[in-house]
This record gives sequence, structure tokens and C-alpha cells, in this order.
Amino acid sequence: LVIVAMASLLPIIAGGYDFSVGAVCGLSSVIVASLASGGTPLVVAMLAGAACGLVIGAVNGFFVTKVQVDSVVVTLGMTLIVSGLVTWKTSGKAIVSGIPEALTSLSKSWVLGLPGAFFVAALFAVATWYLLRQTPFGRYLQAVGVNRPAARLVGLRPDRLTFVSFLLSGLIAALAGILQIGVAGSANPNVGPNFTLPAIAAVFL
Repeated sequence: LVIVAMASLLPIIAGGYDFSVGAVCGLSSVIVASLASGGTPLVVAMLAGAACGLVIGAVNGFFVTKVQVDSVVVTLGMTLIVSGLVTWKTSGKAIVSGIPEALTSLSKSWVLGLPGAFFVAALFAVATWYLLRQTPFGRYLQAVGVNRPAARLVGLRPDRLTFVSFLLSGLIAALAGILQIGVAGSANPNVGPNFTLPAIAAVFL
């Protein structure tokens, strides 16, 4: 949930919304689990899940920046499409068998009395903070969200920055889906979409 919140944060900073982060998380977990359980090398399966997030983020960014469709409409529509794909792939059933131990071992790892996933989530949070606060990209993104016309007048490219924010949102949400397999030990098609509203609420809080 923390990592999904980091994914939804970037478009919000740029002045948009990505309501597809939970669905992307669920789709990524299903893709990785189904490929890995079918004998595909784990690295290849994880790359496929991450690539799926990038593609969805790129599609969202394209429609928001080039077609000028409202981000809420675009990402809610993408949520319906992705949820349909997940239901078609899994028939609503969780993938629990054949997942490599290397991926599910995260659910059993504890460090200093805390689950291993806590440290992964903390790493993502620090990385996101650094990106937004300590890099030119983060400052440019905030400028676009605060005043888009003014950002364009000072030489920034709001559409490109917004596109990248949706691209990163899709990638991070997909990585959250991979981590979810490690935490739960399975890929449940009903888990991902339930993360969306709590994640966005967490961003605002």
C-alpha cells in the first residue's frame, strides 16, 4: 500500500490523478505469478510485470497530454480495462502454486523484529522523497502542478513532465504488485484495486 501511494503521488504533484495504480498493481502480480509458475525465469517474469506497468503508464500519459482527456476519466477507464483483463486471466481465482521460493520468501523474512517488506517500502519512500525534493525533475514537476501556464512560460515542458509522472506511476505500481506476491505468497486478483482509494487518501493526508 505504501508503494502504491508513492505511485499515485507523482501524478498528483503534477496536477493530475491516477486511479489505475491499484489495478496495475494487481495486473502486475498476476502476470509475474502466472509466468513464474509456468516455468518462466523469475527475472524475465518480473521484467514482464514492470514492462506492463510502463506500457499502461505510457498510455495514460498519452491520453492525458496529447489527447487532452481528463486524467480522472482516462485512469478510471484504464482501471476497468485492466480489471477485465485480470478477471479474464484468472477467472477471479488467486494464483497460489508454482511461485518460486525466491519471490515468496519475503513474506517470511524479518529484520530487527520488522518484516522485510517494511524496509523495501521505506526505501521506496526515501527514493521518492529524494526525487521530488532533491532533483530538478522533482522541482519542475511541482512547478507544473502549482501553475502550469507559468511553468510553460519559464521554459518547462508541462506535457512531457506530466507524461513522465504517469510513466513512473505505472512502473512503481507494477513493482508494488511484484512485492505483493512476496508479502502474500500468492497473486490475488482482488487485492490490487482495493489499494487505490486508501493510497490516494494517504497522499492527501
